[in-house]
Amino acid sequence: MTTDNYKLTLQSLYETWVALAEFGASLTEDQWKTPTKCPGWSVQDNLSHLIGTERSLGGLGDTTHKATNLEHVKNPIGEMNEHQVDARRSLSGAA
Repeated sequence: MTTDNYKLTLQSLYETWVALAEFGASLTEDQWKTPTKCPGWSVQDNLSHLIGTERSLGGLGDTTHKATNLEHVKNPIGEMNEHQVDARRSLSGAA
């Protein structure tokens, strides 16, 4: 990757996270809890999934929280995702 491509990638990631933060900040508590097409996941759960994945990829580690409802999980990555999402599920959207 060239230096220019690297800078463009970092800038794009930054802009994406700013847009997601602004989107999250614009939601009411009811909107945070709105179900999505991902079975059992709300808008908050989907954003929690993105946060958890990026934290892991960024070397900040996985959560130590263990979700208890894993009957629907099919593989280790799905299990990790569910732990990350469940760890934030009780938080307010404003948190």
